[in-house]
Amino acid sequence: MEWKPSAGNLEESQRAIIRDCLTALQGGAQTYKMPWVSGFAGNGKSVVLVHTMEQLADLNKSALIVFVTFTHALKDLIQSSLLPRHRDRIVVKTHTAFISDKVAADFVFLDEVQDISKADLIKINNLTGAMVLAGDFSQSIYPANKPIGLADLTSSFNVQEHRLLKMFRLTKKLAHIVSKLLPKGSFTAGEPVRQEEVPPRLFKFESSDDECKWLWEEVKLWVNPRTPAVILVPFHKNIAQFIEYVSKVEGLGNPPTRDSSKYRNGDKVTDPYGRVNRFFSSSQLDVTLQVFGSGSGVASLAIADSKKVVLLMTYHSVKGLDFESVFIPMLDNGKKLYPGKESLETDPEIERKLLFVAMTRSRRNLFLSFATPQPHPLVQGLDLQPLTVDDSDSDY
Repeated sequence: MEWKPSAGNLEESQRAIIRDCLTALQGGAQTYKMPWVSGFAGNGKSVVLVHTMEQLADLNKSALIVFVTFTHALKDLIQSSLLPRHRDRIVVKTHTAFISDKVAADFVFLDEVQDISKADLIKINNLTGAMVLAGDFSQSIYPANKPIGLADLTSSFNVQEHRLLKMFRLTKKLAHIVSKLLPKGSFTAGEPVRQEEVPPRLFKFESSDDECKWLWEEVKLWVNPRTPAVILVPFHKNIAQFIEYVSKVEGLGNPPTRDSSKYRNGDKVTDPYGRVNRFFSSSQLDVTLQVFGSGSGVASLAIADSKKVVLLMTYHSVKGLDFESVFIPMLDNGKKLYPGKESLETDPEIERKLLFVAMTRSRRNLFLSFATPQPHPLVQGLDLQPLTVDDSDSDY
């Protein structure tokens, strides 16, 4: 799956931050300040982090370098994107695995710092000689973890901010729309690199069955080998609903269910959607449906290099990733977009942040849809005119 641009295709502002980070890492303890690569969604933070790490690996061939991230999906994507000469020398782990393993590293590259608690950040820092951070505090979507705040990060750690200002993913129009989801003045998008403007499209349906029918037929039109499309939903129960729908309309029979328990037949379950993904990949469908995230779907990345693949993910799992075409269905009025009451009480803005993360995953095409008289209140505030399938022909 295409994700990371080559070193030769990086923009000069990205190269400058990479040089600054490498200088900080090799400058010695007396002058060291922990680099923090900041910027809003679509500024290329993870790309800069990976390229910095790879260049450091070439300069320090004996060093143990670990990339630490929050989600399994991003972990798998980073691992698959490493240059072949680095895959045996750079370790990629989730932050919980790194902390529990307690194996010290010479250098740690920590992505999505805004989702890490202060206590865990201290533990990670104590396991390394030097660390590079990346993250955007407007995208903190795990309130139950008590993540570190911006003020606490800057006061508790000797950090040096390196801010990315250009938008490598969002267009000017999309940046304007998603800015409505965040507090006024908190989103400074920066200069767009992509000049092509493809307006987001919001579709209204009479029923959820009509929506699912359109969704499955439409998403298949926007996939090609190496460029999978993605469907984003709030909860795992929504993933199960769509899996059942596709299995039924394609005549595949009853699909397996997610392994929600930690063990099956005495064996530890490390791939909860493994049986589901094998079920679809072994079918004769022209377009393969695969669930990616929560420890599942690493094989889907390899499949997507040669076949047409639609990835099905939750808002949380897609953090840090981006795709050419993104579909966000089930944005019905009255439906929740957050995991539970506790999350809302901990962070009243969690729904806004989650939808912001989901909508900013699109590199080009963004499709929203709902099947109630009005869409979710947050969508109503985006000033998008709802379309029906019949009157959307002119937009394609």
